[in-house]
Amino acid sequence: MIYDLLDINNLEDADGPYRGFTIAAWDTLKDRGNQVGIEREVNGRLIRAKIFNNFKMRYNVGEDSEARGCIDRFLRRAYLKGFHGDLRGTTLNLQVSADGDDGYDDGTTWNKFATPILVGHSGPVPADGLLRFTGLTGISGTVNSADLSTHGASGGKNGTPAMTIYCDDTSGSPAAPTNHSEFTSLTNSTASLGFSGAYSPSVFNDIGDIKDIIQELVDDYTVTAVIVLLRDNASAGGNYFEVSDYGQSSANAAKLDIDYTGVAPAGNRMKTLLVP
Repeated sequence: MIYDLLDINNLEDADGPYRGFTIAAWDTLKDRGNQVGIEREVNGRLIRAKIFNNFKMRYNVGEDSEARGCIDRFLRRAYLKGFHGDLRGTTLNLQVSADGDDGYDDGTTWNKFATPILVGHSGPVPADGLLRFTGLTGISGTVNSADLSTHGASGGKNGTPAMTIYCDDTSGSPAAPTNHSEFTSLTNSTASLGFSGAYSPSVFNDIGDIKDIIQELVDDYTVTAVIVLLRDNASAGGNYFEVSDYGQSSANAAKLDIDYTGVAPAGNRMKTLLVP
């Protein structure tokens, strides 16, 4: 696997045939307790290096001094530029955790104590749903997956509704709306995901992977919370989803499971660099 850390630049070694190394070029990085092993094939030669907790280097037998010096300089540059931290995948298992952090807006009124959340054309005008998730402090780097699931209320869905999922793109720590005006001030993310599939009552339904939407926020903000917007997508009259809300049952509140690979704040020893 290649770990592409695009936020770390200008780490190339400018000397000899091993010129052009970047962080993204290293094929495998393996944690072995108090050391990290790195291997890379360059010009037909497999180069192996180990970094110990005191930052001393060891190389596989047969390495010439030029290769050793190249790796050593490369890794020292990486270290000095902040290539530290836990790069293993981190999973966040989130769930709406407060009454008022989910609900729907029917075009005139924000219904924060909705039972259930209606998404689609359930009344005179279409209704849009909202889910707010907290607990994202520290998320950074690459979002590998972000699986959204919602629990179908007793009706599940009526007819053949369709919705488009966005996130609010006004900040990295949005507060839940308290009225219709605040709801209408929320801004759709550029990335989105459509959903019009099967939706069953009394079970959790997989809505899909919204990693591109979450990545957009991670790239733009320091994220601590996200608002997921469930926008009606031209559903015909009488066609709508019924989504369980926190107020009905906290156990049935919407879930968002995020896996990301990030760069932790710089430490003071290379030992802190850990990868899968």
